[in-house]
Amino acid sequence: MVFKRTPEEVVALSPYFQGNLFTRESLSVEFDTTAEFMREVLPSCFELGRTPTIYADICRWQSACVGEFSTAILWAQCRHGEFEGLFDLFVLFDGDYTRASYLREIWGEAAKTGTVSLFEDGQHAHALGTRNGVDLIEIEADLGQDQGPTVAEGHWFFLKLFPASLGPGLEYDPVLFRGDYHEELAPYRDGTAKLILRVSVHDRLEEIPVISVGKAVRSTAVAAYDVRARFVIDGGSEYVGYCYGRNWDDLREYPVPARWRNPDKRPGWAEKLAAARQP
Repeated sequence: MVFKRTPEEVVALSPYFQGNLFTRESLSVEFDTTAEFMREVLPSCFELGRTPTIYADICRWQSACVGEFSTAILWAQCRHGEFEGLFDLFVLFDGDYTRASYLREIWGEAAKTGTVSLFEDGQHAHALGTRNGVDLIEIEADLGQDQGPTVAEGHWFFLKLFPASLGPGLEYDPVLFRGDYHEELAPYRDGTAKLILRVSVHDRLEEIPVISVGKAVRSTAVAAYDVRARFVIDGGSEYVGYCYGRNWDDLREYPVPARWRNPDKRPGWAEKLAAARQP
């Protein structure tokens, strides 16, 4: 085990923490929700996009920076300034926690650990994003013939939010990243889709209004994701709710030892600990 890297190793490792090259296999489907829902769930740094559209995207990834992993993501279409792009509302990550930390700590993605499955049988594809025994995102698609190769380009947004260690609040002001993506897709097939969003104690995806479901896309891509701008957002207090909601489970639902279930008993212990820490 290495506890501290040498200066030479730091230089060698640094590019991996800014890695931007990937290959991916995915099954995705777009759907329209309501403008009211989008206003409720989008942080205030964003404006609504041209349409209240969300993309459910289930992928297997290979990368030049953090190995292999899989994800199930809900991308919301939104706008920041003059740029319209995709913001991750919900992320399931299938891989070890070091890789999940890469998404959470470097880019601020709302990655929660889960399992991701992607299957294909001829012209039919089936994908699942599962957490705590619940298939939260399920896509089934009947696909047409290959239309590739083709190119997809656009913009993405990541919002970095860290809860304060001595809360309530955030440890730092929110940081917004804006970037570009360039994907070369081959093969590329689209078709009709069935989308199911389900609910669990911590992930209430079934509450997202689904007004209409658009086309499904099954593709393999070589992709680059480049950062173009970084913004520090003032007034971080209004973002605490997004941090506690989007990035974390409801910790009140976790098991609690019997002695701590009565909130009236906790202050005495807090005072004991504070006194013990005095010099």
